[in-house]
Amino acid sequence: MEYKYGKKGNYEDFSSGRVLYHIGGMTNFPVRLAQEIYGRCLQYLPKREDICLYDCCCGGGYLLTVLGFLNQDTIGSILGSDINEDLINVARKNLSLLSKEGMNNRIIELEEMIEKYKKESHIEAKDSAIRLKKMIKKNIEFKIFHADVLKGIGKT
Repeated sequence: MEYKYGKKGNYEDFSSGRVLYHIGGMTNFPVRLAQEIYGRCLQYLPKREDICLYDCCCGGGYLLTVLGFLNQDTIGSILGSDINEDLINVARKNLSLLSKEGMNNRIIELEEMIEKYKKESHIEAKDSAIRLKKMIKKNIEFKIFHADVLKGIGKT
């Protein structure tokens, strides 16, 4: 497949568990492929700004958060739902990173880890967080809620 919208580059700042929060067992979607799919879908929409992006099975909100960072010129708000309450809480934390306040809080957490554990990986994570913070142009509104997407499926 030829990529038209997912630019070739280094996406390591988006590695789950580095800056974005992670729970074991959560899967992550490849960043470049996600960006390509979003870009292709956007071409079919009558408007190309102030988009409301919804993921009905958002899990920890990884995909929504990554797309929020990469598409701030087009995304106006984000909605996410999941059946798992633990994942919903992670999704809220991840999506809070799309604001300078949320990213500042994450940087403070990383600095505390650096002080406590003195690990190179935490220093690298802080550097990633600083780079991601520079990407923030605006606060993207988001709402995460509990829902069972399969409830009612098959009923007529």
